[in-house]
Amino acid sequence: MKIVYCIKSLHHAGGMERVTTTKANYFAEQGHDVTIVVTDLSRREPFFLLNPSIHVVDLSINYDEIDGTSRLRKYWHLYKHRQRHRKLLTEYLKQAQPDITISTGYHEFSFLHSIKDGSVKVGEHHGSFGNIKKEHRFSSKNYLRRLMAWWATRSFASHASRYDCMQLLTKEDASFWEGKIKHLQVIHNIVPIHSDITAPLSNKRCIVVARFSHEKNLHEILEIWAMVCARHPDWELVFFGDGYLQQSLEDRARALKIDTSCHFYSPTNTITQEYLQSSILLMTSHSEGLPMVLLEAQEVGLPSICYAFHCGARDVICDAIEAPGFVVPYGDRHAFAEKLSLLMEDEGLRYKMGQAAKANAHRFSPEVILPQWDALFQSLTKEKK
Repeated sequence: MKIVYCIKSLHHAGGMERVTTTKANYFAEQGHDVTIVVTDLSRREPFFLLNPSIHVVDLSINYDEIDGTSRLRKYWHLYKHRQRHRKLLTEYLKQAQPDITISTGYHEFSFLHSIKDGSVKVGEHHGSFGNIKKEHRFSSKNYLRRLMAWWATRSFASHASRYDCMQLLTKEDASFWEGKIKHLQVIHNIVPIHSDITAPLSNKRCIVVARFSHEKNLHEILEIWAMVCARHPDWELVFFGDGYLQQSLEDRARALKIDTSCHFYSPTNTITQEYLQSSILLMTSHSEGLPMVLLEAQEVGLPSICYAFHCGARDVICDAIEAPGFVVPYGDRHAFAEKLSLLMEDEGLRYKMGQAAKANAHRFSPEVILPQWDALFQSLTKEKK
C-alpha cells in the first residue's frame, strides 16, 4: 500500500509531529511505501527519527514566511500560498498515485479532498468541537463572534464530510459532530512516552505541563491552589512550559501570596523524570483535542484532576475501567479544590488511582492504536476497489 501524509513540517518537537512520525514508521515497518509531504521544512532535519525507507517531499510553500505587516497583505499572501500549495500537491499526487492520502489538518485540509488522483482521502482532526466553536460554552452577545463561530463550525463540517473518512480523537467529540459530518471514525492518540517506572506518589508535589497561553486557563489553577495551599503548606505546585502569559501568571501568584509554594520552569526534554517526581497532575483547559499531557500521566501512573473540558478528559478518565483521577464540572473551583485536598491527604487513594492510571495507559499504547489505523486503511482501500 502506498501512503502519503501531508503535514506542515517535521522539525518541531510537537505532538502532531511525534504522532505522524510514529504512524509513518509503523507503516514503513509493515512494508508499506510511505511518503510525508511537508510545506515548511526549509532544509531542516526532522526532529523525530524517521525510518530510512520513508520519503520526505518538501513543497517549499513556506507559510511561515507570509508577510503579516498588515491584515490585507497577510490574507492576500495566504491566498497565493494556498493556490501554489494546491497546484504542487495536485501535481505530486497525480505523479505518485498513492492508495491513501492523509491530511493532518493544516492548509491542505480545505482542498485535499477535491484533488482527483484516485487515492482514498482521510482527514485527521487533532483539535475538537471545543476548539472550533467555543460558543457552546462561552456564550456571547457579540453577534459578530457568534456568526464567526457558526461559520467556523459550518466550514469545518463541510470540508470534513467530503473526505472518505474523517478521524476524530475522542468519542465525546464525535458526539458533537454526529449528524454534521459523514464517515466519522474515532481513533485515540498514542501515548507519546514509554516508562517502565511508575511514580512513587510520595513526593508532595503537583505538576502542570502546558503552554502559558489563554486556552490552557492556567490562572484558574492558581486560584484553586490558593484555596488549598494553606491547609497543605508542605506541598508545592510546579509549572513546566512557556508562553506569553508567563509574567501574568507569576504576578498573580505573588498577588495571591502563593509564590513560595508555586514555581515556574521552562520546558524540558526530561519531562518524564518530572512526572515521576510528582504525585498529582492538574488540568483546567478551556478546550483540548486529546491532551498528550494526560496520556503521559497515565503512562507514569500519575493521578489526574481535570475540569470537564471538551474534549479528552472524559474519554481518558471516565471511560477507564478503574478511575485514574477525577473529572470535575467545568469552572467549579470548589469541587476541584475538594478533590485536590482529598488526593493530597490520602496517600492510599493516590496509590490506587496511580495504579489505575498505569493500567489505563495500555488503551493508548502503540500496539493497541496503530493496528486500528492499519485496519481502517485496509478497509478503505478495499471499498475503493
